Amino acid sequence: MASGFPTLQPAFVVKVNIAGSSPVGVVASGSNLTHHEAPTGTIKSAPGFTPEINAQIVFGGDFIYTDPDGLRARLNIQLVAKTDDNVVMYLKGKGIANVTEAIKGFLAGTEPGKTAFGRSSAQFGIEVAAGKYKDLENHIFVGNGRFVREQGGTTVEFRLSVVVPSTAME
Repeated sequence: MASGFPTLQPAFVVKVNIAGSSPVGVVASGSNLTHHEAPTGTIKSAPGFTPEINAQIVFGGDFIYTDPDGLRARLNIQLVAKTDDNVVMYLKGKGIANVTEAIKGFLAGTEPGKTAFGRSSAQFGIEVAAGKYKDLENHIFVGNGRFVREQGGTTVEFRLSVVVPSTAME
């Protein structure tokens, strides 16, 4: 086994409810830009992750740039959440999604059920002013996402892990 590589520790599950979209259109890069509103959702810690997070998303959105060939979408996710102990945090993420027919259906509001994990990957950072969550600013979080449609609404779910640096010396 190779040494010196980082590992991943499960950190939290982010569920973002999609409320609507605003197509901007084709921009100078040739990509098709659409803004998706994400006004509500949740952030919950994975078992054993500290500090424990239980938060409600109070504002958010995803600026999605779809490549000119339509095969991939570039995610630019911005979320504001408030924890159950009233601490506000800002999550920002960048990712890439493979645009499948199922994903097109979810974005159009016509596809039922769930998509599989692994169609999109993202990295996130967190900004928070103080308290027990302050150290989260010193980490990088990575994960996979999927779409879930329940009771007429669409939710994007990310399962994020913290990157744990290697301590191996070569």
